[in-house]
Amino acid sequence: MNFMQYKNKIIDNLKYNFDINEGCNYGGAVFDVQAESHIRNEKYVATKKAVIYAFENNEECLIKHLHNTSISQIDKIIEVTKESILKSIQLTDDHMSTTITLILVSETSIDKQIAKHVKRYKYQKSFKFGLKGWIVFRIVLVDLDNEEVICSKEAKKVGKFYQP
Repeated sequence: MNFMQYKNKIIDNLKYNFDINEGCNYGGAVFDVQAESHIRNEKYVATKKAVIYAFENNEECLIKHLHNTSISQIDKIIEVTKESILKSIQLTDDHMSTTITLILVSETSIDKQIAKHVKRYKYQKSFKFGLKGWIVFRIVLVDLDNEEVICSKEAKKVGKFYQP
């Protein structure tokens, strides 16, 4: 399977629950696909204007094709993406969570050191002790050559979804 086939497969899987944009830029890192989902839940009494409580869950998936895979390149992409997303999050009163899934796709085999590095990665940040919500950053590294998915600790929940 090549990158274009994989990208089209993932877009087909995501299109029912996500808004899909092809070609986006986050702080200098160019991504092939951006998928966004914004869910708002609320409880109200009698009319929709009498809201008791509400909360919003946001999810964003970013797919990037890697041409040469190295730990320094992956770290650079992670940091640039993380910094630009932290700047762009709008902390409203109803914000509960934001989940960012970074899907890095390589058509060549992944080195064991890189796989180990990605598996150990974990980043979570809470805003105002969790009262304004939190952000979870997860990484999925896809090896198309061996049809293998390598996930960070948080991404293990969704790793099977990104299987080639």
